[in-house]
Amino acid sequence: MTPTTTRPAARRQPPGRRTDHPSPPPIARHVPALRAVWQAHLEQHDPEDCVRFGTPAPDHHHGRLLGSTVPELVEPFVRGLLVDPPGPTDIVPFTRLDGEAAGELLDVLSPSDLDGRQNDAPTLRAILEATATRPDRLDVHGYAVGPGRCDERVTAEGVHVRFDDDVRLPRRHDDGCDCERLWSYVVDELGLDDDGARRPDEIVPVYRADDERWWRLWWD
Repeated sequence: MTPTTTRPAARRQPPGRRTDHPSPPPIARHVPALRAVWQAHLEQHDPEDCVRFGTPAPDHHHGRLLGSTVPELVEPFVRGLLVDPPGPTDIVPFTRLDGEAAGELLDVLSPSDLDGRQNDAPTLRAILEATATRPDRLDVHGYAVGPGRCDERVTAEGVHVRFDDDVRLPRRHDDGCDCERLWSYVVDELGLDDDGARRPDEIVPVYRADDERWWRLWWD
């Protein structure tokens, strides 16, 4: 008779200890897709409410993002879970939007959408173009606003940058920080060139698999 081998029990991690850096949580299977959520918001919204926002751009109309692939392009990068059943989820944060999605958004968003910017950040067009060109060094974080509100749009709040040099970058700028060095790299080497933009308000390190360090640039 062949002896039975007992498999050792799996070792449990001690409480509070992490062995990796988690990725953004995935969207659960039972939660409706972003398109379904936005469609429900569109049906619940009264377009007459949008009069208070003034005259929209010529290429803007209520529910316009549903007429494109924007929901499907943004959804894989959504942070957290969508609401089920759909509720007042107007702002949908996303992170680590990659070069492929950036290139497709350039094709489907309107010119006025692409000209938009988060305060003194580069324009959405500049951020998406740089990310599509250098996806190994850049990705995008920001949010999308669906038709539950009148100001539906895609907004880039900043980028994540892979920068291999050893630099001193405190959360807020000071006289001794290397933020100008990093910003010059982003503009000159990665092509995120926009004359109307200024340096980001905040630069913090973020770590990915195998302790790979990136830098999160954010405009307030």
